[in-house]
Amino acid sequence: MGTRKELQIAVLARLEDEGRKMYSRELADIGDESSVAREVVYLKSSGLVDAAVREFDGVPHFAWASITAKGSDYINTEGTIGSELNVLTVRLHEDTVRQLLVARVRESDADESVKEKLVDQLKALPAQGIAKVAEHALDQALRNLPNAVQWLQTLL
Repeated sequence: MGTRKELQIAVLARLEDEGRKMYSRELADIGDESSVAREVVYLKSSGLVDAAVREFDGVPHFAWASITAKGSDYINTEGTIGSELNVLTVRLHEDTVRQLLVARVRESDADESVKEKLVDQLKALPAQGIAKVAEHALDQALRNLPNAVQWLQTLL
């Protein structure tokens, strides 16, 4: 077997295909016993498999392993219930967005007459208009954010 990742995927795929608890001897054709055992221990610690593991003289062994729902979600590329359950929806009320935009205008260095005109226009916009302005504002903010990629990398 190739890389550790390939071995992990092979173990998960076999457990998923069989859909049952499998004994270590049944996974022997995937790779050498110690490598498979090491990956089963790792997959168990990640919550992707359930397994009966033991260590003898510093060498990991396992009696059996089975895939968990989390492991099944990980191995399946089509949409799964787990992936649907893990969706996060962020909703910003139009008034919140409107208040943020008005505050930004008021904090700007623009002329007072320009600021008041913009504030009045923002206050008069319907919800759909605020949504469109917010979408464009986010797009512009990301386009003009210095080092956007580096910022995202540190944030994520």
